[in-house]
Amino acid sequence: MTKRYNSEKANFLLEALKKDPSKHYTAEEIHDLAKEAKFLLPIPTIYRRLRILISDGTVIKYEAPDSDKASFGYNVNLIDYKGYHVFCTTCKTLEHIECGMVDSFASHLLSSHNFRLDKARTVFYGQCEKCSEML
Repeated sequence: MTKRYNSEKANFLLEALKKDPSKHYTAEEIHDLAKEAKFLLPIPTIYRRLRILISDGTVIKYEAPDSDKASFGYNVNLIDYKGYHVFCTTCKTLEHIECGMVDSFASHLLSSHNFRLDKARTVFYGQCEKCSEML
């Protein structure tokens, strides 16, 4: 079990991620949020806190294929969140969508195959509207 410390820095990071569970941030973006809030939160501290939050399941790490950058988001399985992830393989953006068809598919998996879809870790790959228009 990972030891968890409650500190102003840890609370700032977690609250930033919880504020909008549909958003994902890189460590650099979290650092920028802290700077905007006039809060000193060094990058190494951010990575240490993220490792702890990932290990206890509070935060999910998303790694894009063919990219060295990871983004981090609040684990939507901890709340009643109705979204799913879509990843654009062209512009490398990760976004949340709400889709009744995916909800139906998730229900089918559970009722017919006794398989529970993990919303926080399910990512659909393809192209976003903007990148599709450029083809």
